[in-house]
Amino acid sequence: TLRNVYESPPPSKGTQWANGPHAARGGSAAGYLQQPCVTGVPLTSGRVLFSNGKCYEGSYSRDTHLRNGDGLYLYSTGDVYSGQWADNMRQGWGVFLKARGDKYEGGWVADYKEGFGVSFKKNNSDRYIGTFKNGRKHGRGVCFAPSGMMYCEVWEHDKFVCVCVVY
Repeated sequence: TLRNVYESPPPSKGTQWANGPHAARGGSAAGYLQQPCVTGVPLTSGRVLFSNGKCYEGSYSRDTHLRNGDGLYLYSTGDVYSGQWADNMRQGWGVFLKARGDKYEGGWVADYKEGFGVSFKKNNSDRYIGTFKNGRKHGRGVCFAPSGMMYCEVWEHDKFVCVCVVY
């Protein structure tokens, strides 16, 4: 479970310190690998605990040690991403759950929501099913309001353009 990540014992003999590729994108936080490994042998999967409270468990590229393939990333804010990775970026299909309860499930390209996805906002119970571009609603989608109303909408760069049909 995610709780066990923080209750893990300190690094033991055979544990390597992780820097560079294991740091969060744009950051330099170091962590340690919880999987014993031999120096110089590329990892294929494991768990990295960062000193700033972040954690990643999943697959790595054998040659670069960057997050590639399927994995779970726990942010220090309590947010969680579970899905596919490419070169340390969310890429492919994944689920992002905010600590406050908002959720997105869908496509990712270069760390941005892209293509088809479903977004749910906990604070007002709105649900949007549609397309995204560069992390924003873009194109056609269906919005389900807390009142039970369903709206077919058009969006451009997260800006509402028009309602096509109301049910």
